[in-house]
Amino acid sequence: MAGVLLLDPSLAGISGNMLIGCLLDLGADRGSLDALIQTVSEDTGQPVGLEVKGVHRAGLRAQWADWSLPTKEGERSGSEFLAVLKETSSGLTLTDQAREVALRTGDILVESEGEVHGRDPDATLFHELGSLDTLLDLLGTVTLLDDLDLLDGRTQIVSTPVAVGRGAVESRHGRLPVPPPVTAEILTAYSIPFHMTPVDGEFATPTGVALLAALVDSFDPTFTMRAEAIGYGAGGREVAGLPNVLRAMMGKIGPPGEEVISVLETNLDDVTGEVLGHLAQRLTEAGVLDFHLLPTVTKKNRPGHLLQVFSPPGMEDRIVGLIQRETGTLGVRVNYTQRRMVLEREMKTLEVPALEGAKIRFKVARDGQGEVLNVKPEYEDVREAAESLGIPLRDAIQQAEEVGRRLRRKG
Repeated sequence: MAGVLLLDPSLAGISGNMLIGCLLDLGADRGSLDALIQTVSEDTGQPVGLEVKGVHRAGLRAQWADWSLPTKEGERSGSEFLAVLKETSSGLTLTDQAREVALRTGDILVESEGEVHGRDPDATLFHELGSLDTLLDLLGTVTLLDDLDLLDGRTQIVSTPVAVGRGAVESRHGRLPVPPPVTAEILTAYSIPFHMTPVDGEFATPTGVALLAALVDSFDPTFTMRAEAIGYGAGGREVAGLPNVLRAMMGKIGPPGEEVISVLETNLDDVTGEVLGHLAQRLTEAGVLDFHLLPTVTKKNRPGHLLQVFSPPGMEDRIVGLIQRETGTLGVRVNYTQRRMVLEREMKTLEVPALEGAKIRFKVARDGQGEVLNVKPEYEDVREAAESLGIPLRDAIQQAEEVGRRLRRKG
């Protein structure tokens, strides 16, 4: 089953602090933030800390997280903020994926601030967004996601629509409508669905929404989920009429042996064979599960092809864009409801003595009871071994398959 992190800001919105509290409540190690706190403390010359405690919001238990920071900070330009973010992140033990998310979130904030003020982002002075609080929120969030192994490429991150609040909020620029301009810019630029609430106040901060824009694969969760852990991150205040918490659920998509996939289809009747071949290569590189090109007859009785692409949920927008750019098709049909029953799979690397000890990867498939049903050598590994040894491919395949049969008999 595929892993999933479901964020639910649909009731009380999202902020950086709420997300950090939520991830800690899911089981992330508080100690994983020590290096970040030490680095920022050394850079500023003043002690920086994090207070975490259990609280209740409208009766719900949650983790409240708040950074303790120097009392005075100067303004930063967009370029200065990104430089500090890059320098600090490079000094931390983060995965490449985590560092990329942090820097992307910083870019989103800087670009959105510049767009709102109509200035070059590098020349825009940050006030609230340029603070250490924002820096710590970004790097703290990706550190905790790393600790939970949620940025490993195998976990989908999805979200419900965002509650943004309603009314007005005070800022250094005066009284502004909710959602404030920078938040509204991010929601618009990244097509994040949102709704107003029946309660006055600002529920979604620019930092929280920017993290969603950088992290979330899909805002349309339409799968069956088996939750393994639930976390609640508390907002900073009690709100009459609703629990001021961000909820997150971590688990797997579908029951054992079931996956939910998206099927994308379009008819192509004016695309050359060269373009179709190139498209096939691009789809493979994009990481789709599979695709078909089926001969068909389109409208006006023209011969053409039906393209079917099978992808994990969350990739639809990217794959549709790829298909449209490469083929010029005007529309792609997307079906989110397909289910497929699959065997549990793992990769094992084994030596094949008859191929002079070449190391070949094998795909091992098991049923729900753990019985090995199929062992198949990876074609590319066998082909490379055959070419290296100067023997026919079919002979190399036979030798590799014999090792696979022995593995299957052992179970």
